[in-house]
Amino acid sequence: MSRFRELRKQAGYSQKKLGDMLFVNQTAVSQWETGKNFPNPTIQLKLCELYDVSLDYLWGITDIKKAPVPEDENEDPLFIRLSKFFRRLPEKDLEKYYRYLLALKEADEKGEL
Repeated sequence: MSRFRELRKQAGYSQKKLGDMLFVNQTAVSQWETGKNFPNPTIQLKLCELYDVSLDYLWGITDIKKAPVPEDENEDPLFIRLSKFFRRLPEKDLEKYYRYLLALKEADEKGEL
């Protein structure tokens, strides 16, 4: 089952109801679910908001519905983006890459980079 269909069904919407909510016809929704067509970027973002998922999850790139929000709101955005990238790697390598990222961040804070 496509992620588009899975999320729609979990939300309890019919194809017609979702189409009405997004101002598209039921055929468009059906085509997204079968892979015959894809929603435009604006509708993709609306779907992410509606289902409270990330775009990566919507497209089936990850099984994590939403990226965790950093505890420290002052966290370096580049570090967060790199962490998200490395999370997609095989689990056996995650600890190694995480330690590497922390070392890079420390070196940057000390002005060593």
